[in-house]
Amino acid sequence: MPWIIAPNDADWASPEETKAEVLRLEETLEGRLTEPFRSFLETYNGGAVYPLIFRCGENEYYLDRLYSVEWIQHLLQGSVFGCGLPTGFLPIGQDPGGLEILLCLEAHRSGQIFAWPMTSEPWGGPTNSEERLVKLGSCFRTFVQSLYDTEASEGWEHWYTHRRRDLQRPLTLVC
Repeated sequence: MPWIIAPNDADWASPEETKAEVLRLEETLEGRLTEPFRSFLETYNGGAVYPLIFRCGENEYYLDRLYSVEWIQHLLQGSVFGCGLPTGFLPIGQDPGGLEILLCLEAHRSGQIFAWPMTSEPWGGPTNSEERLVKLGSCFRTFVQSLYDTEASEGWEHWYTHRRRDLQRPLTLVC
């Protein structure tokens, strides 16, 4: 199934501005983002992907959006998660109910994608630790390629708006 994407905002971001934002994000992180996530940000700057359903354990969730570079920077400032964000992870997306999608930055599992039930409880405490993380994919590409829709097109019903239809583009992940 071909994947499509629509912007989170009213229109697509300028590629030149987005590339500069990605460089600033990498300065904040003190390291380079893994491919193909880096190229995804430079090309699309986040967005709403279709198909959008993914499995986490026994449950199905909707990938509501993948974050823009600006929103990732905002989340890293701690105003949303406080000190709850798992150390060594980058928030890159969410479902509508508080399940965060994270990109691992740790060397031994760099680029892997995880789900994390959002909390502002301090990371490493009894209610917010490694046990709450669920691996969704070995890399950003495998996570996106695992997204699907139901036979009843429930994901399409969630994703579709006239604005998204008018602004959608094919989603291509490059390495």
